[in-house]
Amino acid sequence: MTLWGGEGSLCARSWHGASRENSEIKVPAALTFTNLRLVPDQIYLTVPDVRTVDDALIQIKLMIFYELADIEVMLDKTHDPIADFINGVSADVIDFAASRTFEQFKNDPELLNQLPTYQHLCNRASGIGYTVNKVVFRGYGASDTLQTMHDSAIESRTRMKLEREMAEREQSLQDYTLEKEMARAEAEGRQEEDRARIKIRLNQMEEEMRLEMKEKQEAAATKAMYERDHSKRLVNQKTLEDKSQYLARLVEMGADITEVLKAMETNPTHLIRVEGDGAHTPQLHLRAEQVQK
Repeated sequence: MTLWGGEGSLCARSWHGASRENSEIKVPAALTFTNLRLVPDQIYLTVPDVRTVDDALIQIKLMIFYELADIEVMLDKTHDPIADFINGVSADVIDFAASRTFEQFKNDPELLNQLPTYQHLCNRASGIGYTVNKVVFRGYGASDTLQTMHDSAIESRTRMKLEREMAEREQSLQDYTLEKEMARAEAEGRQEEDRARIKIRLNQMEEEMRLEMKEKQEAAATKAMYERDHSKRLVNQKTLEDKSQYLARLVEMGADITEVLKAMETNPTHLIRVEGDGAHTPQLHLRAEQVQK
C-alpha cells in the first residue's frame, strides 16, 4: 500500500529498523519507506540489559510475528509501531526476569513462548491496529563472566548428577547381588531342610517296613508252630483212639491185654495190668502222658 501525503505527494515513513552492525538491534529511523506492507510479518529482536532478582544481567532474544489489522487506527495512534513493539516486549521481559532468579529463569523458558507472558506487547499492538500472533523465545545471552560461571555450574551439576547416578547404579547392583545371594541361601536352606525331612521319612519307612516284616515273620512262625503242634496232637489223638479201639476188640476177644501191650512196647516206660473177675468184661481207658526224658 502506497502512502500519500497532502496535494497528492508521496508520504515517507521512518520507523525503527535493524542496525547495520547487528540486525537484531533496532535503531530509530533505520527503516524509511513509502509503501506499507500489509502481509503478516516478523521481526528479530534482542532485549538488552535484563536483570534478574539476583542481579544477573542477560539479553533476551525473541522473534515477534505480527500483522496489520486496522490501517486507520495505526495511522492515527502511532508514528512508529516497531518502537511500540520494542517498548511493550521490553516491559514484559523485564517484568518476567525481575520476579525470578537466574536459575529460575533458566527453568522457565517455555513461558517466554506463550502470549499471556506478553501483556504489554499485546495490549499496545491492539491499541495501534496490530495483532501479535506469536512470540518465539530464541535464547538468551550473558556476560562472559556470568556465562563462565553458568557453564561451570552446569559442568558441576552434570558431574554430580553422573556421580550420583553411578553411585545409585553401584548401590542398586550391590542390593541386587545381596538380594540374590540371600534368596539363594534361603533356597539352599529350604532344599537342605527338604533333604533332611526326606531322609528322616525314609529312615522311618525303612524301620516301619523292618518291624512289619519282623512281625509277619514272627506271626508266620507262630502260625506254623501252632499248625505243627495241632497236627501232631491230632495224629497222636487219632493214634490213641485207634489203639484204644484195637485194645478194646482184643479184650472182647479174651486176649490178655497185658501181654499184648508188653508185646507192642519193646521198651515200656509203664506197665499196665488189666484184670477181671470173670463175671464182667473189664473196661480199659488210656490217657497219654508226656514222658520226661
